[in-house]
Amino acid sequence: MTLLEITVVLFIGALITAVVIPQAMKMIGAWRGHGQRSEIVQQLNELSLKAYVHGHGFELNNKTAPKVPKGWSLEVLKPIHFADNGMCTSGRVRLVAPDGATQVYMMGPPDCHLKTK
Repeated sequence: MTLLEITVVLFIGALITAVVIPQAMKMIGAWRGHGQRSEIVQQLNELSLKAYVHGHGFELNNKTAPKVPKGWSLEVLKPIHFADNGMCTSGRVRLVAPDGATQVYMMGPPDCHLKTK
């Protein structure tokens, strides 16, 4: 192999790396964001069980909302009351991702799980 051939191979390798690595980083970031969103939704879906297990009701509002990862924002648009038997009233929450993507969820009887609006 000549020096020119080696240089061409290295150049092609560097070019491929320059294209692939940024796309891979975007994909990893998207997976991380999806995982964090799923974790937040799961925490909210477990609130009914939490009220039932602990045997006392509470209200989900902006002060009592679960903590979210850095960069995320969770806003309770309409407070949700959880009874000690696990039942809840209807309410709405807004979840904003670090990239600005916003999703509004409804929560209410009978299952007290989040549903997209």
